[in-house]
Amino acid sequence: MAMNINDIYKLWDRFDASDADELLVEAEGMTLHLRRNAAAPGEQTAPRAGKELGKASPEKTVTQSKDSDAIHTATNATRVESPLAGIFYRASAPDAEPFVKLGQQVRSGDVVGIVEAMKMMNEIVAPVNGTVTAIRAEDSAMVEYGQVLVEISEN
Repeated sequence: MAMNINDIYKLWDRFDASDADELLVEAEGMTLHLRRNAAAPGEQTAPRAGKELGKASPEKTVTQSKDSDAIHTATNATRVESPLAGIFYRASAPDAEPFVKLGQQVRSGDVVGIVEAMKMMNEIVAPVNGTVTAIRAEDSAMVEYGQVLVEISEN
């Protein structure tokens, strides 16, 4: 039985919850190597983020209208963060309508974007009901693990 993306996510979650600094798994011609950021001699590392990274996190945010990235000040907006590094897409195809637009009402579970990683399309969903108040990631741009993609103000 080949390792699938869900198996990788399970290993990733267990690794993140552990105190291990490195994990190497070789199975059926595939190698998975996870390593925490290691500081060079004399450098300090930032505190490790908990399991909440990559999930929605409420935070008081002041957004500014900059190239239509945000529409107003959002208090206690929920930040939808990328659960993995990859390419962010606002629509399912180049000629398709974006999943969400600024000011749009969304319900928990609605798709707000896609992150492509390892040739797999991963739907990013709204964790709460509310209004899209900011879109922080550019279409077809590389995003990092934990990067804010969209902000949603709960109604």
